[in-house]
Amino acid sequence: MAPIVAVTLVLSLLYIFGRGGLLLTPEDTVAFYRRTINDPRRLRLRGDLLVFMAIPVIVVARMSRPDHGSFTFVIEALGWMFAAVAVWLHAEPERYQRQVDRFLGASPAVHRSVGALGIAGGLFLAWGAFVLL
Repeated sequence: MAPIVAVTLVLSLLYIFGRGGLLLTPEDTVAFYRRTINDPRRLRLRGDLLVFMAIPVIVVARMSRPDHGSFTFVIEALGWMFAAVAVWLHAEPERYQRQVDRFLGASPAVHRSVGALGIAGGLFLAWGAFVLL
């Protein structure tokens, strides 16, 4: 198995499990999200962890581009998005908290919709790992 396939599968599983709670139990997931974003130090730590997730994704996607075509561009873009969010979390955790609080204040129907879209995105990444790569 090529490294890009393994990275893509891990990303897809993280995305599916990270958004699956919003589809199945939105109230409990929102409560969990509120507990995890209430401290700026936790958010900065989460940003630091995202940097360590983004670096291998970007490097593996860049190394695999000639062999695996343009789908690796999508994977690299996800890595850069992780890096941008990590910088945002580390630089301005209070602003991130306000943005997430707006989303968490939405109705459970919105949370279920976001959960369904997240699972669909994760399944797309898994499909790309198995079929395109």
